[in-house]
Amino acid sequence: MNHAKHKIATHFASQPVKTWSRTQLSNEFERNRTTWLLDDEVTLSQFIDFVLTELEMKCLKLGQNFNFATIYCWGNVDVPTILQSAYSVGYFSHATAAFINGLLEDEPSHLYFNIEQPAKPTRSAKLEQSRIDAAFKRPVRSSNNVFEISDRSIHLLSGKNTGQLGVVDNQTLGSNLVRATNTERTLIDLCVRPLYTNGPSGILKAFRAAIPLSISIRQLVDNLRNMDFAYPYHQAIGFYCQRAGFPLSQLEELTALGTRHRFYLDYELEDPKYDDRWCIYYPPELDEV
Repeated sequence: MNHAKHKIATHFASQPVKTWSRTQLSNEFERNRTTWLLDDEVTLSQFIDFVLTELEMKCLKLGQNFNFATIYCWGNVDVPTILQSAYSVGYFSHATAAFINGLLEDEPSHLYFNIEQPAKPTRSAKLEQSRIDAAFKRPVRSSNNVFEISDRSIHLLSGKNTGQLGVVDNQTLGSNLVRATNTERTLIDLCVRPLYTNGPSGILKAFRAAIPLSISIRQLVDNLRNMDFAYPYHQAIGFYCQRAGFPLSQLEELTALGTRHRFYLDYELEDPKYDDRWCIYYPPELDEV
């Protein structure tokens, strides 16, 4: 295939999209093999070996188990573009989405990318205080699907099915157009998994940053209802909103949801303080933030 090396390189270098799945690469191969004057005996595997060894094509293997993916990249491609190409239905979330939405000043060193689970039957078990206490005294569940691309740590999450609630296309991350959760959805996600940002102190700063963005508390409440969590995360959101400085008049819809249980801002809190208004335990150091 050396005779076609220049033509193949020129073709891939001229493409506006620099990432391909194996199926897409196969389509490129079949569509252009005549133009490239490739022998009929040349197979797809031989072609892929050639572009990987002789040209600027790279093969990346991402994730593991059911979220495993293989992606082919021409030249240097930014990590967000690689992820969005490999997992077209996924989206950036948590601390990464907080940065995209202007809730964090500095881009986190870790990238958080969510691929929703299939829909599951709704459970109707009664929420009991003893179960809440037991759950939040244990370590939080976290994704072990963590890998690196170009020295960037990627956390590939498998969140509950929300029907892509609050996910927005064509958001900007650096020079990349990506899919990410909007501000209201992001604030909820931070409360649900403090681990994927800088804990409660980082979340409180994010809520403060949200005030000039004129977020909709009604949209927050609607999202919470649609996401149908078992735990009363509205108490955490109300606590953060009040501490961040939202006017109390804006928090009436959160207050109306009630405080029937004592809740927690985070898992495994040591010597927590208790907020009577929102019936929530929080880390003492949050008083200094």
